[in-house]
Amino acid sequence: MPASESTVTESVAAKRGAGHHVTCYVRSSVPGAVTDALETITGRLRRLEERNRIGGYRVVRWPPAHRTLPVDGTRTREDLFAEFERWAERTDCTLEPAFRRRPSTPSPIESDRERDADEQLRVPIVALVVYEGDGSPETDDVREVVPHTERRGTGERRTTTVDDWLTEAESGRTGPPPRATPRRDRVSTVDGR
Repeated sequence: MPASESTVTESVAAKRGAGHHVTCYVRSSVPGAVTDALETITGRLRRLEERNRIGGYRVVRWPPAHRTLPVDGTRTREDLFAEFERWAERTDCTLEPAFRRRPSTPSPIESDRERDADEQLRVPIVALVVYEGDGSPETDDVREVVPHTERRGTGERRTTTVDDWLTEAESGRTGPPPRATPRRDRVSTVDGR
């Protein structure tokens, strides 16, 4: 199997029990230059695991956009995105510009209702999702989705990229990402409320 294939299918089992596990989602087809970057990201995740900065990681392809059968139980890109959007709402972040919804090109045989509901979900080439637990997206809580953009009270926005997140985790200045505090529980630093 070529190195680019092994990068996309590589999976490292969680060896340290409960903790923070990272799932690295990648697009199924990427140019050669991006394959080199994916191998670098995988190497950085491996070193983070070896240094006990994360409990484990896995690299997987983005799932299909939609279910092929209504009852097949397959998690789709839509399912994951809905979960990521809930995390973003709880933490007052946005997933844009890396993740976006845009209307798809309508088919002349679709009904108006089908046209209104039909959107394309655009996902980044690479995204990291930090889970609390053994790393199972089906059962564990999302701690962080990368890339994301934080909305700050000053109107500024700060985007955390995959490279930013890995660099911070490697630096050891912080432990695993902190659990996001829901906005309703935050205390304002401006007026104390």
